[in-house]
Amino acid sequence: MSKHHELSPSKYPAWAVCPYFENGYRDNADASKGTRLHEELRGMLEGGYESAEPAVRWAADIVQSLGGVPPYVRCEERLLAIGGQLKGIFGTADVIWKTDNPTMIHVADFKSFSDGTTDYMPQLRGYAALICHEEKPSLPVKLHVLHGGGRVVTEEQTTLEDCFQKTVMLLDRRVAAIKGKVFEANPRLNHWCKFCAKIKECSATNNALQVVADNAPDKFGRMSLCQKLVVLDAVDKLSKSLREEAKRLANDNGGVLEHRDADGNVLIRYEMKPFADTPKVRDLCEVAAAVKEPVYLKINEKKQTATELKWNGLERSELLAMCSLSKSALTNALVGKNPDASKADIKRYVDGFFEKTEGAPHFVRTI
Repeated sequence: MSKHHELSPSKYPAWAVCPYFENGYRDNADASKGTRLHEELRGMLEGGYESAEPAVRWAADIVQSLGGVPPYVRCEERLLAIGGQLKGIFGTADVIWKTDNPTMIHVADFKSFSDGTTDYMPQLRGYAALICHEEKPSLPVKLHVLHGGGRVVTEEQTTLEDCFQKTVMLLDRRVAAIKGKVFEANPRLNHWCKFCAKIKECSATNNALQVVADNAPDKFGRMSLCQKLVVLDAVDKLSKSLREEAKRLANDNGGVLEHRDADGNVLIRYEMKPFADTPKVRDLCEVAAAVKEPVYLKINEKKQTATELKWNGLERSELLAMCSLSKSALTNALVGKNPDASKADIKRYVDGFFEKTEGAPHFVRTI
């Protein structure tokens, strides 16, 4: 059995907003870290492992507080529909457990870096639909999306039957789209465009480019600001996709990407160029001590003299405002230095040096 089914639930959030979506996402460092964080979450929920990652610990606390504890919790559960309209479709759910009083199925999915603004419920409904044949269709089910980046939990309570019906409808739309049937809407711009393999030929992104290219002083100029943002969203996503493809090709070609004419003359050339190195402070403690009452030498080259002068220094709070130390980096460093110490104790120790702050607001389309 392959790792992913062509109609697996992991694709449902994208298909819910655009059934034409084709995954073109490539594995990268974030994907590798996400896999590791999921493995650590499984270790914590099944017992015997203590993660140093704050997002993992947070997700484990949420699941355990809702009743997802051994031996009832099932992690990385491979689900397979053995009959009916979903026959043969399979997927892997992060966490599933069952509670009593009232009897209810729980399905949870950990989105390691999500800030909570993307709707992943279609994926969890898909997992619930795949276990519909195992339980009574009328059995209540509660879906939990754990957004690790924003420490946000989104939930939905429904029934297995409702999840099954909504999943069948979603897949009907998907099948109609790939078979070229006219069923409702054209491709639409959305959050998933930047991951779509069809972004370069998609009518939605190309229409947006056409508006900018041909009608900038006319149609585009007369659009409202919100309408202009929708158009620019498409341009941004297409631009990012093309630039990433160009960088991959350049890396495979010795760091160079060229366009030549019929005679072989180079007309356009891009190269991978490193940025200048960022200077690193030699000793932060030395700086902290020196800048309270800084002294410097004023050089007079004509008279060949050097005069020692004092000038205004920096307060402790002013210096701290310019410095940065992540909570997770400090925790991980101390854990590495103290393998025999309790990771939970180290985390509590580190917590004492940090205070909670509000994140910067993000600007996203919601309708």
